[in-house]
Amino acid sequence: MSTNTRSKTKLQTGDQKGDEIICKRQKVVKSTNASSNFVAVIPAKVIDSFDDDNLRSSSKTVENVKLQKPQDSVVIDYSESKQLEMVPINNFAVKFLQLEQELCQSLRALKFSSPITHIYNPLEYASSTHSDYISKYLSGPKCIVFLGMNPGPYGMAQNGVPFGEINYVKDWLQIQGDVGKPPVEHPNRPILGLACTRSEVSGARFWGFFKEVCGTPDVFFHRCFVHNYCPLVFMSKTGKNVTPPDMVVAERKRLESICDVSLCRSVRLIEATTVVAIGKYVELRARNALKAAGLDTVKVTSIMHPSPMNAKANKGWAVEVRKQLSDLNLMEYIAKTSTTA
Repeated sequence: MSTNTRSKTKLQTGDQKGDEIICKRQKVVKSTNASSNFVAVIPAKVIDSFDDDNLRSSSKTVENVKLQKPQDSVVIDYSESKQLEMVPINNFAVKFLQLEQELCQSLRALKFSSPITHIYNPLEYASSTHSDYISKYLSGPKCIVFLGMNPGPYGMAQNGVPFGEINYVKDWLQIQGDVGKPPVEHPNRPILGLACTRSEVSGARFWGFFKEVCGTPDVFFHRCFVHNYCPLVFMSKTGKNVTPPDMVVAERKRLESICDVSLCRSVRLIEATTVVAIGKYVELRARNALKAAGLDTVKVTSIMHPSPMNAKANKGWAVEVRKQLSDLNLMEYIAKTSTTA
């Protein structure tokens, strides 16, 4: 089967019929939990990261399969022979991706009015590069979660990586994968994926700082992770970026009620002890959400946002943020010398 061939099949697991799955020589995870219809495309490298002791193979063909002893999840490997490979899903990255897929499903029910005319969800059309980011850098619990608000039009919107300035995404983080298109693309905000040539200032400042401090991504992600509160990009008729604080209040509150729950589930999974919000809006959302969920032991703080719209950030964001992180006693968890622990 050529790499351009798309195949369709049906999966039946136990008594539960699976949704129709369309793939392009990719591995697909289907939850067998009766309360979930989760289906997510997972790069082969995520599956390859499982311990060999946890792997169990079956020679049954995919078509009309009925598993005798369903696992927590199964992985369908669309290879040349269309064999079914069953893998107990205990991988951290896959669990996190499932939380995000459930978030996306909840967000689809929301409706937005003026000034919003276009909405992008890079977790969906950039799922390949986003999954590569998660599989590379979220393999277990983290002490610190750096929390952004939502994707920028030339950052995560293009490649699925938080604060995804294109040069750092490709050259430092080494992210790979294909990027598709949103269902309705704004003519002033085309999605070019990893072919995008426009740099995002916020992302360049953010990842540039941690590259300087940590040297390599492995040092930074040893104890830290970067995530966004909301995965959606909102635009007006002209293509102008619309942030959650700019929305109609009732619509923003419905959005926040969904994102708050997802944030708490993510923090629980990651077992973070500190959430560093990037900007005051996200700090308030994280503080209120975690408190309401009983996660009072998680420390919530913030650092200055690197946006060029922030006049103070334009006067030396890296210097100010280094001071803020030092005052919070967090630099010891981030800098190069901390990786031996």
